[in-house]
Amino acid sequence: MIELETGFHVIRLVKRQYAGMTPLDEKTQSQIRNKLKGEVFEREAKRIVDELRHKAQIEICKTN
Repeated sequence: MIELETGFHVIRLVKRQYAGMTPLDEKTQSQIRNKLKGEVFEREAKRIVDELRHKAQIEICKTN
């Protein structure tokens, strides 16, 4: 059952098809490599931004 703005919708699975195992060919290895690179990039980018925020000195100057 899924709740949407228009109400509740009941969904029934009619057929399931097993996809099988993905072969560990060059294409699959490339996808895994790219996913890992993306995760490392995001983690390092977050670490750098957090470090910069920690070191930042913020001054508020009022001008009248």
